[in-house]
Amino acid sequence: MYEQWIAMEQFYYGYFAWGLLVVIILSILLVSCLYYVNLLIPKIILILTLIAFTIFGVGVVRGYSQYGDLIEQASKESAAIRNFKRTFFMIDMPYQAMEMKAYRDGYFDEGFEAVDFYEKMFVSEPVEYLGATQQGGYVFRIGGSEYVVSQAWVRFSDEVNQAVRIGTQYQVADPRFIELGFVEKSRVLLDEYIVPSQAENHMADKAGVTAAQLQARGIVKGWVVP
Repeated sequence: MYEQWIAMEQFYYGYFAWGLLVVIILSILLVSCLYYVNLLIPKIILILTLIAFTIFGVGVVRGYSQYGDLIEQASKESAAIRNFKRTFFMIDMPYQAMEMKAYRDGYFDEGFEAVDFYEKMFVSEPVEYLGATQQGGYVFRIGGSEYVVSQAWVRFSDEVNQAVRIGTQYQVADPRFIELGFVEKSRVLLDEYIVPSQAENHMADKAGVTAAQLQARGIVKGWVVP
């Protein structure tokens, strides 16, 4: 996969970009010489343009047939997964620090899902369930702090004996991609809380509810909440 990605970038950002530039320049020269088509130089330019078009066209067809899927994946890169945006002529445009922070502290799993070299892992972490609130939320103690979580993120199950939070994390499969500016791993993205079924009717005490803060979009004890 790594070698294929390198070859794709060399084709798309190198060969394709330079080839397109040459074809455009020759086309402009050819158009500017149309009134002198009977002279030698315009004829030479015409021949060179036709040759360039042929070579470029054949190369593009072959390249896209071989790397089309990887080019599509590369088009979905963002600051969430890479430190810079690679552009034509193999020029790397670094993302701004604020942009990278916003992406990497946010719930952006699309970039990791779009490319084939990130492995998807499921992470489980024990949390303390304090009970339900009168308003229909659920209170958890995570890392020493209390949070009120909406019903949408909580599931009761007989499969667990202790409350846990479940998340997804992406890690690069081949460490050589890190040398290309890709991040080694994502933050853990929250999927849900699972609570033992026997605790479903347990109500949180008023003191716990009062002290709890609403789980909002952002980072909650190292995990990203959408």
